[in-house]
Amino acid sequence: SDTTKEKRNFSVRGYLEKRDESARKSDIGNHTSPGFELDLRGKRADEALDILDGYLDSAFLVGLPFVRIIHGKGRGSSQQPVLKQKINQWLPQRKEVLAFCSAPRWDGGSGAAYVLLSRKWVENG
Repeated sequence: SDTTKEKRNFSVRGYLEKRDESARKSDIGNHTSPGFELDLRGKRADEALDILDGYLDSAFLVGLPFVRIIHGKGRGSSQQPVLKQKINQWLPQRKEVLAFCSAPRWDGGSGAAYVLLSRKWVENG
Protein backbone atom coordinates (compact mmCIF):
# COMPACT_ATOMS: atom_id res chain seq x y z
CA SER A 1 0.00 0.00 0.00
CA ASP A 2 1.01 3.63 -0.39
CA THR A 3 1.09 4.14 3.38
CA THR A 4 3.43 1.19 3.87
CA LYS A 5 5.68 2.44 1.09
CA GLU A 6 5.73 5.94 2.60
CA LYS A 7 6.61 4.57 6.05
CA ARG A 8 9.36 2.38 4.66
CA ASN A 9 10.67 5.23 2.52
CA PHE A 10 10.58 7.60 5.47
CA SER A 11 12.43 5.22 7.78
CA VAL A 12 15.07 4.44 5.16
CA ARG A 13 15.44 8.14 4.36
CA GLY A 14 15.82 8.99 8.06
CA TYR A 15 18.42 6.28 8.51
CA LEU A 16 20.26 7.42 5.42
CA GLU A 17 20.24 11.06 6.50
CA LYS A 18 21.55 10.17 9.96
CA ARG A 19 24.26 7.86 8.57
CA ASP A 20 25.16 10.27 5.77
CA GLU A 21 25.67 13.09 8.26
CA SER A 22 28.05 11.00 10.36
CA ALA A 23 29.74 9.71 7.20
CA ARG A 24 30.42 13.26 6.03
CA LYS A 25 32.13 13.98 9.35
CA SER A 26 34.45 10.98 9.21
CA ASP A 27 37.65 10.86 7.23
CA ILE A 28 39.89 7.94 6.34
CA GLY A 29 43.34 9.11 5.39
CA ASN A 30 42.78 11.92 2.95
CA HIS A 31 39.53 10.48 1.60
CA THR A 32 36.13 11.70 2.68
CA SER A 33 33.47 9.07 3.20
CA PRO A 34 31.31 8.00 0.29
CA GLY A 35 27.59 8.66 0.24
CA PHE A 36 24.97 5.93 0.12
CA GLU A 37 24.52 6.35 -3.63
CA LEU A 38 26.75 6.15 -6.69
CA ASP A 39 25.46 7.30 -10.09
CA LEU A 40 27.24 5.63 -13.01
CA ARG A 41 24.82 6.58 -15.78
CA GLY A 42 26.54 7.57 -19.00
CA LYS A 43 29.88 5.96 -18.10
CA ARG A 44 31.65 3.37 -20.26
CA ALA A 45 31.72 -0.10 -18.69
CA ASP A 46 35.46 -0.11 -17.94
CA GLU A 47 35.32 3.40 -16.48
CA ALA A 48 32.24 2.55 -14.39
CA LEU A 49 33.83 -0.61 -12.96
CA ASP A 50 36.95 1.33 -11.93
CA ILE A 51 34.80 3.95 -10.19
CA LEU A 52 32.63 1.28 -8.56
CA ASP A 53 35.71 -0.60 -7.35
CA GLY A 54 37.03 2.44 -5.46
CA TYR A 55 33.57 3.36 -4.21
CA LEU A 56 32.90 -0.08 -2.72
CA ASP A 57 36.33 -0.07 -1.05
CA SER A 58 35.52 3.27 0.59
CA ALA A 59 31.96 2.27 1.52
CA PHE A 60 33.24 -0.91 3.18
CA LEU A 61 36.02 0.91 5.05
CA VAL A 62 33.62 3.42 6.62
CA GLY A 63 31.14 0.67 7.50
CA LEU A 64 28.19 1.53 5.28
CA PRO A 65 25.66 -1.32 5.60
CA PHE A 66 24.29 -0.89 2.09
CA VAL A 67 24.58 1.33 -0.96
CA ARG A 68 22.52 2.12 -4.04
CA ILE A 69 24.21 1.95 -7.42
CA ILE A 70 22.47 3.77 -10.27
CA HIS A 71 23.51 2.16 -13.54
CA GLY A 72 20.58 3.24 -15.69
CA LYS A 73 18.32 1.14 -17.88
CA GLY A 74 20.57 1.07 -20.92
CA ARG A 75 18.49 3.26 -23.16
CA GLY A 76 21.64 4.81 -24.62
CA SER A 77 22.96 1.47 -25.88
CA SER A 78 21.78 -0.07 -29.11
CA GLN A 79 21.12 -3.59 -27.81
CA GLN A 80 20.68 -4.13 -24.09
CA PRO A 81 21.81 -2.53 -20.83
CA VAL A 82 25.57 -3.13 -20.98
CA LEU A 83 26.43 -1.38 -17.72
CA LYS A 84 23.78 -3.21 -15.71
CA GLN A 85 24.98 -6.55 -17.09
CA LYS A 86 28.62 -5.84 -16.29
CA ILE A 87 27.83 -4.67 -12.76
CA ASN A 88 25.64 -7.72 -12.12
CA GLN A 89 28.50 -9.98 -13.26
CA TRP A 90 31.11 -8.11 -11.25
CA LEU A 91 29.38 -7.57 -7.87
CA PRO A 92 29.39 -11.28 -6.85
CA GLN A 93 33.18 -11.28 -7.21
CA ARG A 94 33.58 -8.68 -4.46
CA LYS A 95 34.25 -10.18 -1.02
CA GLU A 96 32.46 -7.39 0.83
CA VAL A 97 29.23 -7.77 -1.20
CA LEU A 98 26.80 -10.03 0.66
CA ALA A 99 23.86 -9.60 -1.72
CA PHE A 100 22.38 -7.29 -4.33
CA CYS A 101 19.10 -6.81 -6.15
CA SER A 102 17.28 -4.35 -8.38
CA ALA A 103 15.83 -1.40 -6.50
CA PRO A 104 12.06 -1.17 -6.10
CA ARG A 105 10.21 0.72 -8.83
CA TRP A 106 9.83 3.81 -6.60
CA ASP A 107 13.61 3.97 -6.09
CA GLY A 108 14.95 3.42 -9.59
CA GLY A 109 13.63 -0.04 -10.43
CA SER A 110 15.72 -1.96 -12.94
CA GLY A 111 17.93 1.11 -13.41
CA ALA A 112 19.45 0.85 -9.92
CA ALA A 113 20.72 -1.83 -7.56
CA TYR A 114 20.74 -2.15 -3.80
CA VAL A 115 23.98 -3.69 -2.53
CA LEU A 116 24.26 -5.16 0.97
CA LEU A 117 27.80 -4.90 2.34
CA SER A 118 29.57 -7.04 4.90
CA ARG A 119 30.63 -5.44 8.17
CA LYS A 120 33.85 -7.46 8.29
CA TRP A 121 36.44 -8.66 5.84
CA VAL A 122 35.85 -12.18 4.54
CA GLU A 123 38.79 -14.24 3.29
CA ASN A 124 38.32 -16.57 0.33
CA GLY A 125 38.97 -20.26 0.87
